[in-house]
Amino acid sequence: MTVRYDHTVANPGDISELVIRPALEYVIEFVRQGRVSDPGFRYPAHLRQLLARPRLLKSDLRRVRKAVDGDEEFRALMASSMPEDVDLIVRWWITRPEGWEDLILAETEERARQTEDAHAAADVVREQ
Repeated sequence: MTVRYDHTVANPGDISELVIRPALEYVIEFVRQGRVSDPGFRYPAHLRQLLARPRLLKSDLRRVRKAVDGDEEFRALMASSMPEDVDLIVRWWITRPEGWEDLILAETEERARQTEDAHAAADVVREQ
């Protein structure tokens, strides 16, 4: 029996900050680099307090998300300077192509499946 899951996302808030953590960390690094190269670099003011932290806490992730979610201009700036090899989840969260929520969820599930497969293969090797 095949079970199909509906991964439709009602709104962007349905995707956990932990899933998009790479994108949220990318935002902070983008701002850090932007400030170094241009002292007048503009970015959401709510991010200023987070720039000195070596690692973002879970509550910080929510703050980054909230600051960037509604700022299409800032996301467009990030998208315009994004390297081609950037992580897909980062790219989709920042650029928001049509169906981006479903793309992120599908990619997350695929990565989880690959991790499970790798663990299963490692278990087989250990048992031999």
